[in-house]
Amino acid sequence: MNKLNHDQELVDLLYVLIGIAYLQLFIINNFLGPKIELDNNVEQSISESSINELLTCDGVVPVSTVQHLDYLYQATKVFNVERNTNWTDYWWTMRTLFTHQKMLEERSMTLCDNIQRSIDKLLAYQSEMNKTQQILFFIEMAYASQYYYNWKQVETAKAQIIELSGLEINLTGQLGKRTRYQLNNTSQLLLDITRKDLQQTS
Repeated sequence: MNKLNHDQELVDLLYVLIGIAYLQLFIINNFLGPKIELDNNVEQSISESSINELLTCDGVVPVSTVQHLDYLYQATKVFNVERNTNWTDYWWTMRTLFTHQKMLEERSMTLCDNIQRSIDKLLAYQSEMNKTQQILFFIEMAYASQYYYNWKQVETAKAQIIELSGLEINLTGQLGKRTRYQLNNTSQLLLDITRKDLQQTS
């Protein structure tokens, strides 16, 4: 029985890694570059028009300029709110759903609800994350929440980021020049950021 469990864990891990690879391929080809093509000899099992239809959500279609929607489609098959075996699955599900949303011409409330479900699940597993993971999660949570105008959740995430990172952020001002071509000093709005732990040790 233990061997069966171990084998299933390996299968689940491989499945997740494939989903991550597809999502990263999609992001690289559409945002980061350089573009990466998979083996052209591999026959695609589903047509581009079918993929475009399957990724249409709430009647909102993907942007026409998006490339390799098949990569995103494969990632959505792996990461969805119904299939999660580990808390990191919820995180990758949130990322996949939000990437899907960014490829649509308008906001989708179905994707918004599913992203929120993933966020709620991840909040329950916060104790299992290390500090760096918690900070990164709240940054991504704030970004997604801002996109859907959930300002209360944005403020909650920002407060958690500041607390976990030990940062102290204040708005201040002083006279100065913004560029070397500026002749006279003018009032400048500055963001003063310090680390609390450095203040305590100095």
